Amino acid sequence: MKFSTILTFLSGTTFVYPAAFAQSIIASGNILPGIPAPPLALWQPANLRVGVNAAGTLSITDGGMVAGPGQALLGSAVGSSGTVMVSGNDSLFSTVLQMHVGSSGTGTLKIEDRGTANIGTFLYIGRFIGSDGLVTVSGAGSRLTNGNMMQVGSEGTGALIIEDGATVNSTNVTRIGWSSTGIGTAIVQGSGSSWTTNNSMSVGFGGSGRLLIVDGGAVSNVEGFVGRETGSTGEVTVSGAGSSWSNSAALEIGSFGMGELMVEDGGALSNTDGRIGREAGAIGTVTIKDAGSTWSNTGTLYIGDLGKGTLTVADGGKANIVASFVIGRQAGAEGLVTLSGAGSSLINTSSTQVGGAGKGTLIVENGGVGQSNNLSVGVSSGSTGSVAVRGADSRWIAGSILTIGASGHGTLTIEDGGSVTSTLTTIGSNTSGLGEATVSGADSTWTNSGALIVGALGNGTLTVSDGGMVSNATAGIGVGTGRQGVALVSGAGARWINSGDLTVGTNGSATLTVADGGHVSVGGGNGIVHVAEAATANGVVNIGAAAGSAPVGAGTLGAAEVRFGDGTGRLNFNHTDSAYLFSPVITGNGALNHYSGTTILTGDNTYSGSTMIAGGVLQLGNGGTSGSVTSDIQIDSTGTLRIDRSNDWTYAGILSGTGVFDQLGTGTTMLTGNSAAFNGTTTVTNGRLIVGMGGAGTLGGMVNVLDGATLGGSGTVGSAGADVTILGGGVHAPGNSVGVQTIAGNYVNYGTLRIDGTPAGTDMLIVQGGVDITGATLDLQLSPPVASGWNIINGPFTIIDKQSAGAVAGSFGAVNNNLLFLDPYVNYAGGDGNDITLDFVRNDVAFASVALTPNQIATGRGIGTLPYGHPIWNTIALMSDEVAVRRSFDFLSGEIHATASSVLLEESRFPRRAVNDRLRSAFDTNTDTAFWAHGYGAWAGWQSDGNAASLKRDTGGLLLGLDGQLGNWRTGVMTGRSWTGVTVADRASTAEAGTWYAGLYGGTQWGDLGLRLGLLHGEHDIDTRRTVAVPGLSGTLRSTHGASTTQAFGELAHTLHFGIVRYEPFANLAHIHTRSNRFTETGGSMALAGRRSTMSATVMTLGQRIEAAHVFRGTGIRTVGMIGWQHVWGDVIPRSTHRFSMGDPFTIAGTPLARNNLLVEGGFELSLGRRAAIGASYTGRFAHNGHDHAATAVLRIGF
Repeated sequence: MKFSTILTFLSGTTFVYPAAFAQSIIASGNILPGIPAPPLALWQPANLRVGVNAAGTLSITDGGMVAGPGQALLGSAVGSSGTVMVSGNDSLFSTVLQMHVGSSGTGTLKIEDRGTANIGTFLYIGRFIGSDGLVTVSGAGSRLTNGNMMQVGSEGTGALIIEDGATVNSTNVTRIGWSSTGIGTAIVQGSGSSWTTNNSMSVGFGGSGRLLIVDGGAVSNVEGFVGRETGSTGEVTVSGAGSSWSNSAALEIGSFGMGELMVEDGGALSNTDGRIGREAGAIGTVTIKDAGSTWSNTGTLYIGDLGKGTLTVADGGKANIVASFVIGRQAGAEGLVTLSGAGSSLINTSSTQVGGAGKGTLIVENGGVGQSNNLSVGVSSGSTGSVAVRGADSRWIAGSILTIGASGHGTLTIEDGGSVTSTLTTIGSNTSGLGEATVSGADSTWTNSGALIVGALGNGTLTVSDGGMVSNATAGIGVGTGRQGVALVSGAGARWINSGDLTVGTNGSATLTVADGGHVSVGGGNGIVHVAEAATANGVVNIGAAAGSAPVGAGTLGAAEVRFGDGTGRLNFNHTDSAYLFSPVITGNGALNHYSGTTILTGDNTYSGSTMIAGGVLQLGNGGTSGSVTSDIQIDSTGTLRIDRSNDWTYAGILSGTGVFDQLGTGTTMLTGNSAAFNGTTTVTNGRLIVGMGGAGTLGGMVNVLDGATLGGSGTVGSAGADVTILGGGVHAPGNSVGVQTIAGNYVNYGTLRIDGTPAGTDMLIVQGGVDITGATLDLQLSPPVASGWNIINGPFTIIDKQSAGAVAGSFGAVNNNLLFLDPYVNYAGGDGNDITLDFVRNDVAFASVALTPNQIATGRGIGTLPYGHPIWNTIALMSDEVAVRRSFDFLSGEIHATASSVLLEESRFPRRAVNDRLRSAFDTNTDTAFWAHGYGAWAGWQSDGNAASLKRDTGGLLLGLDGQLGNWRTGVMTGRSWTGVTVADRASTAEAGTWYAGLYGGTQWGDLGLRLGLLHGEHDIDTRRTVAVPGLSGTLRSTHGASTTQAFGELAHTLHFGIVRYEPFANLAHIHTRSNRFTETGGSMALAGRRSTMSATVMTLGQRIEAAHVFRGTGIRTVGMIGWQHVWGDVIPRSTHRFSMGDPFTIAGTPLARNNLLVEGGFELSLGRRAAIGASYTGRFAHNGHDHAATAVLRIGF
């Protein structure tokens, strides 16, 4: 390393070296006392002056020793010069007392080649003003010691060079640049070169001092001072790998003066406590730079204790602090710390204060990394602290607690990709504290694992902008009573992520502004934003700009709920977005204010405070089923309230103001509050707007109903002098079903007036102003649920009651009558002469003309003969839907009564089959008298024929018989009981029948030819039940009546034997006659009375039976099977003639029998000895219109 000042100082100095080393001590020139004649190995003068008043030289070489002088002065007087060289192993220059190297003149001491110099007390290098002193200790083994204080540049100019492995040891303090005139320089260079001071070292004590530790040199002392006293300047450089300055105690850079310390290129610095810029007026500067350069503080470190201090850690340098680290410690102090460059680090394992009581600045940039256990910025009242973390990979880890503005003014700036991490953070902590935090720029982040408080007992501000990101658990703004907190999240990519809830105004005043694409997330979108939580709190949430400011772009708030508390809470929308979605639900007691932009609320909000639309559009819903408010709404002249929902929604609040109310959605909005004070314009763009439910509800101002939209309700619409206008394609449906609606101003309808009607009357419109219906359409909807009680011929019915003077302007361009059987008559001068009234007359459309099936036609004709006013007539007359009319005819027809007859006739086959089976088996056994039992169960489904409906039938029975032999004939008697249930679901009808049977039968056998005959009779008790549910009528109708069935049958069969198998072709013919008695239903005006009816049919069955006899383990088993075709002649369609309590009778057909059927059968009989047998079988009947299935069990006993 080149040191130009030192080389200048050394120029012109002359050293005398002997040509040979036979002598150890050689002196020449001006020396007192005079040296004895050589050769001389040891000289012990009392005092020694080399260069008393001229030039003098002393060389101690090759083991020579000069020892014992009380003091030694080199360059004693002004103008003199003295030089001493100590060279060679064991060469020694020693004094008992002090040594001056350059006392008043010029002095030089050079120790080399393992030479030694020992100074008993003080060593002065450049003692007095005007003196120059130079001490060089060079080479391994060369050493210099002094027993007391060393001054380098005491009052003059002094230099100390320790190089190439030499060592210097000072017992007491060392001062470089002692007095105000002193200029001192010390150089420790080279590996192994060391300077040890057993007390303090001051570089620039009272004058100017410089210490260079380079290329592996080492300096150690107790305390270290650079720029010790007022007016002093000190400079220390520690440079190069292995170079070190070790302070076992405190280190002060700029104690009272100006101090500068540089650690570079791998140098090392260590101390306990550190003070940079200790006292007022002092200036201290420390730079730790380059990879491998380190500063280790095992105690506290103050940057700007009372003076001005600067610390720079750059380009890979590292600083470590164990105890407290304070930047700008006391009032009036200024501290600046810059941490810059990749690999640069500052680690504090304790707390860090930036702006303790003074002014402190911490800058982390260009990839620097800092860490502390705690970080407090702006600690004491009156202090100012500033922390800036900027640039990619720049980072500060704040540990447990981060406080910005504890009791002073603290700022934190994170920008351009910098990052800060902390646990619990407070911005504006104590009463006098003011904290400001800004996170700005893409990839700039501030991560808090705990809570973040903005304005605790002090005031705080948080700004997140232009891509910056802040994250924390819970957060509070304006926490302390009387305190203020402000948070701004603005700019694309700006984010504030709260994993827990966020409180805006806990006990104090708070503002949260989210603007220009900024985003605030609370609880992952499921959390709660609390606004003005306590009674003392004042909380404001701004979307866009604050109230009174120019609008800006909106930001987003990701939360489930905004919950107003007990204080004064406001939610302001002042933005420029044209379709801003706001989904959190707003609850509690607070106010919503809208100033600019279009805001769409999609939450079902329940907050109870006021809503003010000073400007822009506040929209409830976004075409779905949510989005609402419950509070009163003030709409100013430049504001718009818009409803865009697809479902029904009721608003019970009050509208006021002079702005615009727009019903936009396809759903129905119902207003039930008193909004008579609203004096703006209402536009019904889509859907339905209902003003008044049951009379409650008023909407003032002007109203326009557009194409495709509907206005309705039973309240009051409009204001005096204002128009309620139904434009072309618009619909006005007053009354909300049937009711009265009032128009407070003028009524103009170019669209449609829709009128409903009930027995109480029709919808009516009361108009307090003028009426103009030129070209409008009157749409009548007169089919109410209770129409059966309405005598429609009564009238007239007032539909518009014009209460002002003058006639109605214009007339309806068309009248849409939805009724099929009544025509309207409109009178435009009805009532008191200027009302519109409505009458109805029966038209010439017959009820039956809309029917499709014979049963519908017959029922319609029967109803058509009922008198006006009959409930059934009224119901049909007021119908507007042909399908509903047909359905009503089906329900009213009483079809079940006809269908029951065909079921009874078809079921006659069960006793017929039982008797026939008994006769067929009677000739296979002995001729004893026999008793038999036949049980069966069957289920069936018959399809509709397009007239009568489908049915389902279930039946079961038990038949008993007794027969015996009479000549060649087998004759007997039978009886039995059956139960049948019929369900016609499409007619909501059922029938149940209980039947008693009795009969005679007989048969004979002529070889293989058999004849079987029978005469059977059944008596039926029938209960019917049917439910009628048609528009305007409903009820349950019941009846009980009797019926009977008589049948005669015969069968001829021929048996063919093939071993154990027997085939039997057969022909069976039966004639059945069913008679149903009269019946009368009960249950209301829809009840029917039925005439006696009959039904006769002849049934032929042709088929083939097959039987086989088996013996299994001594038991006889007979298996049987059958297949056949059945054909029916005669009545297959049952009919029943009915009549209501009035009017003409009409005949109804029931579900028909199938003319052709396929029969199948399979079963077995098990012999129980010679006189008894049991058996079981299945029988199926299949036809085009249905199927029937039966299971049979038989017991036969002979005796």
